[in-house]
Amino acid sequence: MYLKVVLDTNVLVSALNFGGKPRAIMAYAHGRTTKRFDLFLSPFILNELSRTLSGEKFLWSAPKIERAAQLLVKWGDVVSTKKSISAISPERDDSDNRILECAVKAQADLIVSGDSDLLDLKEYEGIKIMTPAQFLKILEK
Repeated sequence: MYLKVVLDTNVLVSALNFGGKPRAIMAYAHGRTTKRFDLFLSPFILNELSRTLSGEKFLWSAPKIERAAQLLVKWGDVVSTKKSISAISPERDDSDNRILECAVKAQADLIVSGDSDLLDLKEYEGIKIMTPAQFLKILEK
């Protein structure tokens, strides 16, 4: 049985733009190496990814964003969330709560994030929260 994993948007952005550990993790999601986990996404994560990639920092074109989103959807499962979670103060970053909602809906084993607000939780409703480096160590065992 594979681990059920939600990758935070910041991990997806890093994988697509910078490589390194996030890109190595993505290789394990789609079987380019050996598939080691099941990836879960939500419409919110895909929309946030699109907004981030099209913004001033990355300037991705709409067709390039669409191709990336199609690959992610092909490699993962998209879950629609209905339950609202407010574990992290909306004043801090309400989008982090959307990541938690996706993980709860997917009954995920863990969330991989570079976000300090999520990482500070360490765990939410039995779902472990760890950095890309920590998760990659698990995958490479």
